[in-house]
Amino acid sequence: MVNKFILGTANLENSYGKFSNYLNLKDFKKIINSPKNKPAYIDTSLNYKNVHKILSKINLGNIKIITKISIPIKKNINPENWIFKNIRLIMKNLNVKSIYGVLIHNPSIFKKKELKDYIISLNKLKKKGIIKKTGFSVYNLKEANFLINNYDFNILQAPINIIDQSFCETIFLNKLSKKKIQLHARSIFLQGILLSSDLENDNYFKRWKNLWKNYYSWIEKNKISKLTACLTFVKKKRYISKIIIGVENQKQFDQILSNKRANNLKFEKFLFQKNEQLINPSKWKKI
Repeated sequence: MVNKFILGTANLENSYGKFSNYLNLKDFKKIINSPKNKPAYIDTSLNYKNVHKILSKINLGNIKIITKISIPIKKNINPENWIFKNIRLIMKNLNVKSIYGVLIHNPSIFKKKELKDYIISLNKLKKKGIIKKTGFSVYNLKEANFLINNYDFNILQAPINIIDQSFCETIFLNKLSKKKIQLHARSIFLQGILLSSDLENDNYFKRWKNLWKNYYSWIEKNKISKLTACLTFVKKKRYISKIIIGVENQKQFDQILSNKRANNLKFEKFLFQKNEQLINPSKWKKI
């Protein structure tokens, strides 16, 4: 099961998420050097503050790297030169000879057809063996469908959790399967709020008071933890190839790996939400 999980690094020496989850370097080293539960993959990005710099000083061994890049919006840039230069820089910074996956972090700009050259350039590096897989990190289904219909890639990273099930639609999943695109689930705890016990009193989230009341009752009725509920949801989806997780320490990482799936758990309809103000963290506003 350890190969199913990808360790996220957005919170490595950085505050991240609604509850400012923080993973210090000491705990990160404990996780990646664990003789028993060493992660097979890590997820990172050039946009994560100082993370690549931190990783450059660590021996990652056989851990595979999936990194995300943001394509420049400026014109008069040679796509191939930009891609080759930045991928070489990432490899140098991380002290690796190849990268398992490179994902585009701002895919919305690809509605401009002329930007297709960036993907072509990434695929050239894939043919050379420098990159094993290419793909996109997306935020909504409309964006994902456009990319699938217009580009050739291997990985789609998307938010999937108990209340954001938009990427679980059968028609969409059949399209992914037909094109042999891996689906990687991120935000499975929705930046930690799905593990919280007091959302009914949160300044922002209390507007969905009835949802949280039903959610907590459902958890209690099924005699499970919120962690088990969240993990069971993504584990039961056979089409999810990998699951990205963010943790604060080794204990949390080990708890996730050892957590047993609640096979008989039924996910009730009230859990599925579509309101962007709720399921999309970029829409959350501080009150």
